[in-house]
Amino acid sequence: MKHKGKDVLAGYISSTWLPFTERVPDKLKESFISNVVNAYLKIHLIDKDGFTYVHMMRLEVKACQK
Repeated sequence: MKHKGKDVLAGYISSTWLPFTERVPDKLKESFISNVVNAYLKIHLIDKDGFTYVHMMRLEVKACQK
């Protein structure tokens, strides 16, 4: 998954990392997400076009009722 810039990456984390971010007190949440983004970008640099990439797997499940 690719994100255009640091702010978009932070938005992705705040909306999809709920199992982690829900455990952080509201007053610390923004700082927590910022720290995660900064740590990630130290390892996975933004490319020359301003994008950063998050490797992920998509798990699809098909449920049926018997």
